[in-house]
Amino acid sequence: KFQIQLLYADPRYAGWTFFLGRDVPQCHSGLYDELSRPRWTEKEMGWLKTGPVPPVTTEAVALRTNTGSILNIAPELQLWNPGWGLRTNREIGFYYLQGGYSRLDSLLTGWSQAVGVSEEKITTLPENSVLLTNVLTSAMVSFLQGGGRVFLLSSRWPGALTSEAHMFWADAVFVPPVGPLGKSDREKLLRLQMFDLTHDKTEAIPVARLGIDTVVGPMLRLFRIHDRRKVGVFDQLFATRVGKGLLVTSSLSHSATAGQWLLSQLLEWAVSWKPGQSNFPTTRMSLEKLKKLTVARTNQILMLNKDWHFQLDPDQQGEANGWASIRFNDVKWPLIQAARIWEGQGYSYDGMAWYRKWVQIPAGFRGRKVRLVAEGVDDAYRLWINGEPVAVYGSFTDHDKTVFMIQTETDLTNHLKYGGKNLFVLQVVDLFGGGGINRPIYLRIE
Repeated sequence: KFQIQLLYADPRYAGWTFFLGRDVPQCHSGLYDELSRPRWTEKEMGWLKTGPVPPVTTEAVALRTNTGSILNIAPELQLWNPGWGLRTNREIGFYYLQGGYSRLDSLLTGWSQAVGVSEEKITTLPENSVLLTNVLTSAMVSFLQGGGRVFLLSSRWPGALTSEAHMFWADAVFVPPVGPLGKSDREKLLRLQMFDLTHDKTEAIPVARLGIDTVVGPMLRLFRIHDRRKVGVFDQLFATRVGKGLLVTSSLSHSATAGQWLLSQLLEWAVSWKPGQSNFPTTRMSLEKLKKLTVARTNQILMLNKDWHFQLDPDQQGEANGWASIRFNDVKWPLIQAARIWEGQGYSYDGMAWYRKWVQIPAGFRGRKVRLVAEGVDDAYRLWINGEPVAVYGSFTDHDKTVFMIQTETDLTNHLKYGGKNLFVLQVVDLFGGGGINRPIYLRIE
C-alpha cells in the first residue's frame, strides 16, 4: 500500500498506477502470510479503487533518514523492534582486515575485542580464529585450508564475490530451517530482509552464475521467478566448508541495529564452530573453485563517476563531427555525473548522447592489468580511448540486448598512456526509459 500510494503521490505517474501483486508464501511483500492466510481482507483492500488517493503519510511507520538517495521520495523503513529483546554481543574476539575495499573499523564501533590485521599478517593468525574481511585473497585460502574461519562481506569489487544490485520484488525468498539461527531468529531474518538488512544497499550474490550454488549452504536464498524462463538463484547469506575451515558470506547491510545483531549472531557461531562436531554447513567448496574467486591482493579502484562532459546527439552526427577525437574541444559542453540516469539531471530525452572525460593514469599502473568496468549503461554504448574505438556493448536498435543492469569490462592495459592524461569517450544510446551511464563506472587495477 505504501509503495502504491507513492505512485499516486509522484506527479510523474499522475493518471496511471500499475498494481503488481504476488502470492509467494514466506515473502513479506506477498499477498499471503507464512500460514498462507490472506494478508488483507476484502474490506482492508477497499482503498485500492479508481480515483485519487491522498498523498502518502508515514506517521505509523518507523523512519530512518535516507542520506544516500538522489531522489528522497520515500524514507527508509525500519522494522526492528526493541521489544523483541534481542541481544547484540559486541564482546566477541575476532580479527578484521585493515585496508581492503572499505574501512571495517567504522562498522565495528564498540566491538572491543575486534583486532585489526593487515593483508601481510593473515598468514600469522592463529588456527581456528575468525577473520572478518571485505575481500578474499590468496592468503585467506591458505588460512581456510588450515582451519581458519573467514566471514566475507561481499561487494561488487574483485575478490568479493561480485554481489550486485538486486530488485527483490521479482524473487521468492527462502530461509531454510537449518543453520546457526533458531526458528524465531530465522523468522525475524525473513522479516528484516527487505527493510533494515538492506537499508543502505540492496545486493545479492549471483551464486548460480558463479557456479557455487550447489557447494554453499544457503541461510537466505532468493529465487528469481518473475518473467523468467529459467529460475535465477542468488544468495544474501551462506556458509560452506573450505579445507578444515569455514567460509561465511553476507551481502546484507550490517550497519543498522538489525545488521549488528545478525553480525554478532554469526560471528559468535563462527568462533564456536568445530568442523568435526557441527552439522552445518553440509556443503564443501574445493580449494580450486575458491581460488578462482579470489585475488592475489586487494585490487586498486579508481572511480570515474564525477564530472563528464556531456552532449546530446539527436541527429547522430557526433562521430562525423569528431566528438570521439582527442583534438575535439568539449570545454563548452555541460558537465554531468555518471552513476545517475540523465533524466534525473535535467535531460528528458531518448536517443544518442556522448560522454567525454580526461583521466590521469599514474605511471605506477604500468605493468599491471587495467580494466574499465561499467556496472550499467542504459541501453548500449561504444567506447573510445584516446580517439581509438575499443569496444561496443549492447545494441543500438534492440532493447532486449540492453546492458543497463549488466556489468561490462574492457581490458585497457595496452590502450593507455601511463604517467599522462587519457581521453575516455562513451557514445551512449538510450532506446526508451531512463538513459545514460546509470551505474558506477571505474578503473580496476590488478
